[in-house]
Amino acid sequence: MITTTIDWPSTLPKPTRSGYGYNNAQDFIRTEMANGRATQRTEFISVPAFGSYELVLNSTQAAAFEEWYLTTLGRVKWFNIELKTPYGDNQALIARFTQRYEGPSLYGNCHWTFRLPLEFYNQPVVQQ
Repeated sequence: MITTTIDWPSTLPKPTRSGYGYNNAQDFIRTEMANGRATQRTEFISVPAFGSYELVLNSTQAAAFEEWYLTTLGRVKWFNIELKTPYGDNQALIARFTQRYEGPSLYGNCHWTFRLPLEFYNQPVVQQ
């Protein structure tokens, strides 16, 4: 398990519900056999999850987000973020960008949207 001291900026909102979700990486191997059947076995106990999220920011927030991304994250570092998951309203996750964000794109008269392609170190799980 990794840890990080970098947090999602408290001055920025969380991603919107538009396109909100994630997919887990494959955690088992499937082998097709000659007789048409297949065998499966667990390959990994812990796998990452991947998602694409949208932010809607005003101009001040957009500038703060880009500054945080470039200087604090250096584009590639892991960071802590709390997001809504099926297993709890604000689950603490460790994430990083899988590629540069998309945007900013003008939204309405004075807001900007960003698309955030994220990788989560571990897939979200039921809180124990």
